[in-house]
Amino acid sequence: MLTGLLIIPIRGGWHTAPMNQSMVYYSHDHFANQLAVNAPWNFFSSVVHNTGSTTNPFATMSQAKADSLTNRMLPTGTLFTQHLKADSATNVVLIIWESLTAKVVAPLGGLSGITPNLTKLSEEGILFTNLYASGDRSDKGLVAILSGYPSQPITSIIKYPRKTISLPSLPKSFKANNYHTSFYYGGETEFANMKSYLLQQGFDRIVDKYSFTPKQMNSKWGAHDHVVFDRLLKDLEKEKSPFFSTIFTLSSHEPYEVPVKTAIPGNNSEQKFLNSHQYTDESLFNFITAAKRRKWWNNSLVIIIADHGHPLPRLNTSRISEFHIPMLWLGGALKHGGFRYTKVASQTDLANTLLAQLGNDTKDYQFGVDLFNDTRTPFAYFSFNNGFGFIGSKRSLVYDNVGKMMIESIGSPAYTDIELGQAYLQNSFGDYLKR
Repeated sequence: MLTGLLIIPIRGGWHTAPMNQSMVYYSHDHFANQLAVNAPWNFFSSVVHNTGSTTNPFATMSQAKADSLTNRMLPTGTLFTQHLKADSATNVVLIIWESLTAKVVAPLGGLSGITPNLTKLSEEGILFTNLYASGDRSDKGLVAILSGYPSQPITSIIKYPRKTISLPSLPKSFKANNYHTSFYYGGETEFANMKSYLLQQGFDRIVDKYSFTPKQMNSKWGAHDHVVFDRLLKDLEKEKSPFFSTIFTLSSHEPYEVPVKTAIPGNNSEQKFLNSHQYTDESLFNFITAAKRRKWWNNSLVIIIADHGHPLPRLNTSRISEFHIPMLWLGGALKHGGFRYTKVASQTDLANTLLAQLGNDTKDYQFGVDLFNDTRTPFAYFSFNNGFGFIGSKRSLVYDNVGKMMIESIGSPAYTDIELGQAYLQNSFGDYLKR
């Protein structure tokens, strides 16, 4: 009986997000945070997840061969096209849109009328039409975007602060170049252990649900998107340039609550999912419209990208389509707009591409490439449960690591295509184990 009663204090109570290290992380000082961790919970967590293992379960070839194949996919050349104006330090606003699948974005072949404002904005900027998420959950997407680090099958690196502390990240890179950094989220940053990761990466300011009034927190998860966008706009008005500010939206997360009258009739999951994206689309557009009237806009780049795709809406049974997501660059810092980037790309390429455009070092970002590097071979990799997907320009596949077989294919992929995905998985998971 006593053991059962201890589960609640070890778990950390009845928050929306179950207890993880983020619940007690409060400082940029890693040692101070470790002192605050609940020792019994941390011990059991380590035992369950076996974080000390050094055996790579995804090693399928010699390390020399895996290195050769991976290096071929990840060129380090510097030949690229400059898309940003060569002005003073560029401000960057990164908008991570919860569950923004390509299936609700018309220019990417998705349903029309769900995100009409995003479609309109895409005509002003650079729309990446063939981009794929690295994983299928927010915790994996956040690390893929901010650290350029691929997702792992069977686990997630964000669960382990002793590993994530060594990751490179955009906030770290920007802080090294004297940027002020901030992160905005309407929910609990403890969710999916985000808080420990965000603090480790050195964000100067973190705004989450505890920064809003009870009246503003009118969602199960916290504050709705329009409230958080309004707060971001207000704060950026007085932010000292240059700045790097990230906002992670919330309202299109299950249960898909929205604080407005919905346009799509019905109350099933798919209808609510579509309505939630319509709402976030409107909230985003209002933010962009207001931002264009601010002084900082002319020297700023705004990037909109999804944290991951989604099975909804169920337009087909393709696993690959669940990872297809949009990315849009716009803002006064762009040299030109109305451009579509149609080559295959990955979420993990954002950090390399952005930093290269700004003239910053990218050597620590090993698993992504500069998308504007003319020497690269277009590809994208994603993982799920215990499998992976590998997307090429002409051939794509989904591979089951347990059954050791392809479970989906496009364009008749060969065994060599499977080997490319296996090599990338072997090296990326090997790196995860070493951290």
